[in-house]
Amino acid sequence: MARTLVRRCRPIFEDVPSLLDRFWNEPVLTMPRSVWGTETTPDIRLDVFQEGNDLKVHAAVPGLRREDLHVEVHEDELHIWGERKEEREHEDEDVYMRENRYGRVERRVTLPHEVNADAAKATFKDGVLELTLPVRENGERRELEIGG
Repeated sequence: MARTLVRRCRPIFEDVPSLLDRFWNEPVLTMPRSVWGTETTPDIRLDVFQEGNDLKVHAAVPGLRREDLHVEVHEDELHIWGERKEEREHEDEDVYMRENRYGRVERRVTLPHEVNADAAKATFKDGVLELTLPVRENGERRELEIGG
């Protein structure tokens, strides 16, 4: 019983040094949602930058299909969410490793500027969601339709 407990806790303690390094060395946008939860990295990794009067967001969402993704913007808030669905069951097989995660994934971030949700555009290709968000003073919340 004690060996089982040690075996189950070992991954938590092995991650502590790398989590502390990331805490002190990485920008806030890439910090984990939960240090002690099942996820140690964000579900959706983002690059956010400005090109002219537009904020550009590149979101890595591997394993998701365009129809499983949702994007909502309001003023300076961005919310991306979706669901990864497992295609097959492993009932009759011995599973030796399982690193892929299934279920709901989401990311909420505060953008550096308020954006115009009405003029925002979203495209999806090869597991990357690309958003173009024109900067403006006031914005209204709306869900974006993701083009192919």
